[in-house]
Amino acid sequence: MISHLTREEEQRETEVQVIPRGELEIAQEVTALTKSECLAPHIAVLAQLDLVVPKIRVRSDEDEAKALETIVQAQKAIKGIEEIYSEVVAPANKWLQMVRNAFGPSSVIVTKAKKWIEQRGPIKTEIAAYRNRKRIEAQRLLKKEQERIDRERERMEKRAEKDGVDPSVVPEMRVTERKVETTVKTESGATSYTVRVPSFEVTDLKKLAQAAIDGKVGMNVIEANMEGIRAVYRSGIEKIPGVSIEIKEEIRTRRG
Repeated sequence: MISHLTREEEQRETEVQVIPRGELEIAQEVTALTKSECLAPHIAVLAQLDLVVPKIRVRSDEDEAKALETIVQAQKAIKGIEEIYSEVVAPANKWLQMVRNAFGPSSVIVTKAKKWIEQRGPIKTEIAAYRNRKRIEAQRLLKKEQERIDRERERMEKRAEKDGVDPSVVPEMRVTERKVETTVKTESGATSYTVRVPSFEVTDLKKLAQAAIDGKVGMNVIEANMEGIRAVYRSGIEKIPGVSIEIKEEIRTRRG
């Protein structure tokens, strides 16, 4: 039989998409669970909330009981969906755990390697120390050269004064500061350079707070610690200076 397909079409015809067995099984299981009769009732309950909730009006004990029952049924539906979701992701989680176990030894090595090469690790600390020594040495040489030039200018001024010339005609001579090169290229083509990154440590919180109160800095530097305020309130202090406390009632339900 003569084929009328082009070479490209024949290649597409013969190509087979290989799906890993584990992935195929997971796909089949997910499809079965999402189409099962277990999921549909839960979805229906939650979908009705958009219609039911806006119409809820509590005017009697019976109305209150119905409203609470709406909450309970929604909680049951959410729990049912979450349980089905757990069943769906269980095979994937098992596979993920196998991957983690397989990569366990290498992950330890990676973590250790990151510590070696991190910003405050030994390698970058050593490089930073070397660059700092270069900067200090450059400043020393600059100062030394400037002192030599100053002495030379002083001699020129004395000579001008001796020759009856106004010493002010001797030009000002300053050494041009040479920039210490901090950009380095490696054999692999990578580039390393130095940037100035500030770090902060609060040494006197009272002074910082006073500066915020005086308007010298923004109040955002002393943002309130709500967990700390809550802990103070729970300790029995019901009046906290500068804090407005409002007690709100919350409705909580337990499934029957």
